Amino acid sequence: MKKTLRILSILILIAILALTFASCGASEKSNTETPDAEATSEKSNTETPDTEAKKDIVPEVDENTLGGIMWAAFTQACKDNATPLDIATAISQNEAIQFMPMVMEIEPGLLAGFDNFEVTGFKSGATFAPMISSIAFVSYVFELEEGANIDEFVNTLKSNCNPNWNICVQAEQTVVGSQNNMVFFVMCPLSNEG
Repeated sequence: MKKTLRILSILILIAILALTFASCGASEKSNTETPDAEATSEKSNTETPDTEAKKDIVPEVDENTLGGIMWAAFTQACKDNATPLDIATAISQNEAIQFMPMVMEIEPGLLAGFDNFEVTGFKSGATFAPMISSIAFVSYVFELEEGANIDEFVNTLKSNCNPNWNICVQAEQTVVGSQNNMVFFVMCPLSNEG
């Protein structure tokens, strides 16, 4: 059943991509630099009471932007024993999401928003994105193994993402951060308006 659902989800994604290509035509590929990669910084959080201090990567993002709202939803959804699928599902239900989201588990390999770069190095993951839309929005939650180099993983995501992966439109912001061994990544518009 799970395998059938995964195959069905993949077929739906392929159909969506085909419709997008047909309706929008080809466009020039833009620079693969993330628009606000320079605005994102890493800070360490050393306030972990009972265990050794863990380093969280907290992006500097305006809380009033869609990316800021998604980051806040991620930090609220990260609870003990929450899986990437649980977290992605919780974020996708945020009232700021004004499209019908498709949430599914992912495996290492080619992922939307990373062109021909294979994203690897994570234990498990989930994604949510518009089911059918020309909105430049894609989001991932990655679970890394305990002791994994989170800084390296986050920097790899930042340097290999392409905000212009969606044929018709370009993402206006990229937000990447972590909490414990969970990494959140989103490319999206600044807002849902216009």
